[in-house]
Order: sequence, then structure tokens, then C-alpha cells
Amino acid sequence: MIKTLQSPSLVPQQQQRRPRQRRTFDMTAVRRSARLAKRPVLPAVERAQRNLCRKLGISDDEMKPIEEILQDFISTFSGPLPDHIMATMTALFNLEDDDDDLVHDALLQHAGEDAADLHHELAVADA
Repeated sequence: MIKTLQSPSLVPQQQQRRPRQRRTFDMTAVRRSARLAKRPVLPAVERAQRNLCRKLGISDDEMKPIEEILQDFISTFSGPLPDHIMATMTALFNLEDDDDDLVHDALLQHAGEDAADLHHELAVADA
């Protein structure tokens, strides 16, 4: 007679799970820093404008009205640009490159006589 042994199952039986209870957060218990609590509450659009102005280097003053900051920025461009801005833009756009003149000369040479006529017309118009 053959005896059969009862071995434990290799695959455990799945236990029924209870549904997870949803957590609710009580915001009254949240701690805030005193520094942040003192700051005025700003609408999201104004916060974004101030953040953009700060990142562009236009203004770091957080208490100055946004309209005043924008007027200061616009007035920067009402006259000639300051020397430090001109130097920065010249460096950024590589405007002092001597090779640019070589390229222009090569293009003028390639265009031939029509370019010389155009150049002469421009000189007469400037005079």
C-alpha cells in the first residue's frame, strides 16, 4: 500500500485584503515658518511675474510694485543702452569677430558688379 504524504502548498493562499482607508490631512496642524507667515499673500500671476523679474535680473526688490519694476525696465530702452549692456550683447552675439568682415568681403566679391553698384547707391543715399 502506498501512502501519500500531504505537503504544504508551494503557493500560499491569497488572503483577502481589506480596502485601504483614505487618509485625510488636517491642515490646521501644519507648522509654517515665521518668516514665510509674515510674507504677504500674492496671487499666483504676480508671484510668477516677480519670479521672472528676479531670474532675468531686472529686480530683486520683492516689495516694489510690479508696475514700477516694468516702468524702470522699459525706461532702460528709451535712450542709448548702457555700456555694460552693449559690451555683454557684443560678446554674446560675437559682433566683434574680425572674420565677419572676411565673410562680407567674400560675399561682395562673389556678387560681382551688382554689389559694387548697390554699395555705391547706399553710399550716395547716406551722404
